[in-house]
Amino acid sequence: MASVSVESLTKVFPNGVKALDDVSLSVDDGEFFALLGPSGCGKTTLLRILAGLEPPSSGTITIGGRNVTRLPPRGRNVAMVFQDYALFPHMTVAENVAYPLKVHRIDKATRRRRAEEVGGGLGLTPLMDRRPGQLSGGQQQRAALARAMAADAVLFLFDEPLSNLDARLRMEARTLLKRLHREVRKTTVYVTHDQSEALALADRVAVMDHGALRQVGPPAEIFHHPGNLFVAGFIGSTPMNLLPARMLDSHVLVAGEAIPLGTPGGESLGGAAGRDIVLAVRPEYMTLAAERTPGSVPAEVEVVEDLGTTYLVTLRGPDSTIQAVVPETRVPKPGDRLFAGADWSRASFYDPDSGERLEVAVSTGPTPPTALRLGNKLSN
Repeated sequence: MASVSVESLTKVFPNGVKALDDVSLSVDDGEFFALLGPSGCGKTTLLRILAGLEPPSSGTITIGGRNVTRLPPRGRNVAMVFQDYALFPHMTVAENVAYPLKVHRIDKATRRRRAEEVGGGLGLTPLMDRRPGQLSGGQQQRAALARAMAADAVLFLFDEPLSNLDARLRMEARTLLKRLHREVRKTTVYVTHDQSEALALADRVAVMDHGALRQVGPPAEIFHHPGNLFVAGFIGSTPMNLLPARMLDSHVLVAGEAIPLGTPGGESLGGAAGRDIVLAVRPEYMTLAAERTPGSVPAEVEVVEDLGTTYLVTLRGPDSTIQAVVPETRVPKPGDRLFAGADWSRASFYDPDSGERLEVAVSTGPTPPTALRLGNKLSN
């Protein structure tokens, strides 16, 4: 078993900077767990403490039910893949892959056999006698993965291992990591600032900010139901639209437009009426039309960005900026005056003061339009 438990972990550096603030989390045996957040949020510090490379100021760490808080890295049986791969430049690929076994005094023949076995599984067989300087970035990344796998550790720790690869190699390496994890089922903690990596790879994601956990859950939950305004604004290749709104007895008022509300069983919103809130909806769920539709707000197109198969349209609304992702077949022009609506049943609501999510259900009403309808204001 290689479950991981972190209890009330705090890290304060000598200069007074608090990198981790009372962090508690658990990782199940065999789970792929991602630590996601912006630079400086504490995710790499947490990973280094798990590896034994940094001591915590307080708190406890258990791996496989064993308290390892004060154990050195060698006593934890973990393998770490660093951002720069940390391969020994004077060693061949085979020697690099076998190095963890050498540290544990495994005989030379067994080390070589294990290195060839693991390297072959990652397509490194023709490269085993080369040195890191003779490898491409993708090949070095695979060599670092092979070294981690050869150690037969109970816990794999990845510190942004794909960040030095170009876009195509990142996609290939991501697929490789997903396949490897499915095959070996080793408990894995993966640090990244790339949301697409975290959402694509992880069984669960922990979103961090300023040394604290802001939300932990499956990727779909993090993406579709952000627990607070920070997560809502951070997650997504295009961040959620955060629109100032006001809650009425049976509607939400956005830019003067009333959006009907509904709650399970038709319960009254009671004391929520008259409250200022933030309404959040993803650009992918926005719709644009030349004519006013129920629940749509007037807006003027400011910028149109080509994303390949879709376009990102930025519009200026009555009291906020609105973004919408639209199909490539029909694209508005800057200056067009349109009406921005949405599938409001996919919207989220937040307290503007605390930033926490409000559990408010939106009446689905008529099925919202799914196609872009802008009449003759479009350029084909």
